[in-house]
Amino acid sequence: MAHPSFRIISTASKSLPLKDWLGDEHANMFFTLPSQPMSSAEEAHLLLQTGCTAPVVRTLLAFADRYRARMTADAVQKNRRLGTRALLRIARRVAQFPADVDNIHALLARAVLAEFLPATEAMNLQTVLEETGV
Repeated sequence: MAHPSFRIISTASKSLPLKDWLGDEHANMFFTLPSQPMSSAEEAHLLLQTGCTAPVVRTLLAFADRYRARMTADAVQKNRRLGTRALLRIARRVAQFPADVDNIHALLARAVLAEFLPATEAMNLQTVLEETGV
C-alpha cells in the first residue's frame, strides 16, 4: 500500500483500458490506481507557501471547490478543470503582484478558458464567481 503523501501525476488519453495505448506486453506491467484529490488543508498549505495571503487563498479554494463540484467530469474537457497547478500560478502571481488581488476574477476566468466555454458552462462559471464573491 502506498503512503498517503505519495503522488504520481500522469496523463493519458481518455481511453478506458491501458491496452488502448500500450501493447499487451507492457500493459501487464502497470497496475492502475484511482487518483485521490488533495484535501483542502493540503491544497491551502501549498497555496500559502507561495506567499499569498490567507484571505485570498480562502477565496481561491472556495471558488475551486464550488467550480469543481459543478463541473462534472463528463461535461467538461480536461483543460477546463481547475487544478492545483492553476491555483498555484494564480497564488504566486497575487503574491508577487499584490495589485492583482482586485483582478482575481480575470485570473480565474483565464485559468478556466472562460472565453471559450459553451454558454451553459459560462453561465455556471458566472454563478460560481458570484456565489464565492469573486
